[in-house]
Amino acid sequence: MFRLSSRFHMKARESFIRRMECLGIENIVLKSPDRDRCDFELDGRVRVALRFSRIKPRTRRVTVGGKRYTYVYPSCTFNFHCHGKLIKGVDLVICVVSGRDDYFCIPLAEITGKTFCLCCKKMNSIASYHGKYRIYHNTFRGLKEVLAEKRRIGEESKKQPP
Repeated sequence: MFRLSSRFHMKARESFIRRMECLGIENIVLKSPDRDRCDFELDGRVRVALRFSRIKPRTRRVTVGGKRYTYVYPSCTFNFHCHGKLIKGVDLVICVVSGRDDYFCIPLAEITGKTFCLCCKKMNSIASYHGKYRIYHNTFRGLKEVLAEKRRIGEESKKQPP
């Protein structure tokens, strides 16, 4: 029996496979996320890891001028590491906000930290995010960049004599 989070992960995975098929990507190979660290492979070139998180209220405490203030704000966190080391063996990470249509399609080369914390001013407003990954919000720009790079590398290797 799947844990609750596993069922959400499977639904997100199926949803993104359908989206990839709509983009015209036909060769999609499912992988075992536990063993391979990636969820699927696209066109035999691009290995994709899927991360998902639910929006939860987070508490932050600050002290200013001797007074203590407590703030509660909604956020979700995506991990890009395993046992403290940045994930390897994938080309693209898709971060899905569970229960919503929001996602971030980020090339691994663009990831600099171990986590990505998405803080929202309002519980239903991710559109207020203005961080470094905003260009990858609800777009397959990251996938297009990785596919273009893989194709370029493939063409260069064909041109070079053995």
